[in-house]
This record gives sequence, structure tokens and C-alpha cells, in this order.
Amino acid sequence: SEVEADFPQGWSESRVGFSDWFIDNGTLGIPVCDIAGSSEGNFVMALDYDTSTYALYYQYINTTGYSNITIKWNAYRMEASLPLLTFEWKAAGQTEWTKAIDFVDIAESGSWISIEPFELPKEAENLEKLEFRISYKATGAGMLYAIDDFVVEGTETSNVFYNISGALNELANWWD
Repeated sequence: SEVEADFPQGWSESRVGFSDWFIDNGTLGIPVCDIAGSSEGNFVMALDYDTSTYALYYQYINTTGYSNITIKWNAYRMEASLPLLTFEWKAAGQTEWTKAIDFVDIAESGSWISIEPFELPKEAENLEKLEFRISYKATGAGMLYAIDDFVVEGTETSNVFYNISGALNELANWWD
């Protein structure tokens, strides 16, 4: 068991050199996620060593052809007094992030919970490149957060607007 240096494909952190985000498997003080259906393996964790703002990024997910984009994950917060994580999103190329939620629901301390799934606004649908950012403003308390089993779901939309054979003015020809 040891800390891994590389993030999964698509994920990166905001800091070069010493980081407050790590990939771990239970060796640095947070147990492996034990929620039913979880991966029970590596997870990303954040330390609270100084007073910087730390961010974890995901680039990119394609939501073309999907609506009702929903985000969920399993979370661990060592102490309820830690600063809140903020989840934001934007389309690739935009400069401004849109805040989706502050995680006030991670009130339990010292155990894994499944956060309440939340839906992104319609502006996040049908994007070729959607980006995510999870961030927090550290307080220097040295405590820990963890995220595991990050899931993005959506409803596949149909691109068929009509299916017609024959003359348009005859309703019998519609939706063959």
C-alpha cells in the first residue's frame, strides 16, 4: 500500500511540486471507501496544510446527445469544521467557472458517505468538451478530504425529429 503519483486519465491538480491532492489507497489516514457498490480501491484525497486554494480538474467529458447531466460521488471529510468543497463546471474555452454546489451535506466526520446527486443546468448539456473543477480554500488545519467513485450520468436524447415517407400533407405518411 502506498501513495500513487499519477491521477487517472483526464484528472489533474492545480499545483506543481508539493500538492495537497493525492491518489491513495488507505495509507494516509483515510480508510478505503466501504460504501456498498464502491470500487473499494484508490481514491483522491486532499490535505489541508496551508491557506492556499486547491483545485482538482477533469478535462474533458463529451455530453453531446445527453440531457439531465447528474453528478455524484462518495465523500469522506475527517472533520465537519473543514472548509467546504466547491464543485464548478464550464465549457472548454470559457474563462469563467459556474458554481454548481458547495458541499454542506458532507457533515459527517470520519466516515464515507454518498453525496446527494445533483443535476447540472441545461447549459452543460450537448457540449463536446465539458470541464469540472473541485476546489477548497485550505485553513492549515492539516485535516483530510477524500473523493471516490466519481460518476457523471445523463439521459441519452434522440436526434430523430421526424421520420416521414411520402407527402408531408398526408398524416398517414408520418412516423412510418
